[in-house]
Amino acid sequence: MFPYPPEGGASRPVFDADALSRMHVSKGLLGEVKEVEEYPTRRLCFLPREGGPLALWAQPTPGRGYIVGAYHPVIEASGWAVACVLD
Repeated sequence: MFPYPPEGGASRPVFDADALSRMHVSKGLLGEVKEVEEYPTRRLCFLPREGGPLALWAQPTPGRGYIVGAYHPVIEASGWAVACVLD
């Protein structure tokens, strides 16, 4: 459901809200991504942190390809964005 109806039309939820409310949702490990220097290289690392802005459900497997879909709301200035990683 969009916060603002596109093209001025009615906004309707796509998924069954009752069915979604009955689904079990596991909490991911909260943290943040930081650049870590390991001389002579630098790399990105996930660092667990209580209340972190990123949730991680599984560590990535080295050498495996992943697809990332992302959304950033341009219309509203909330600053919230979402990304989903699929393998």
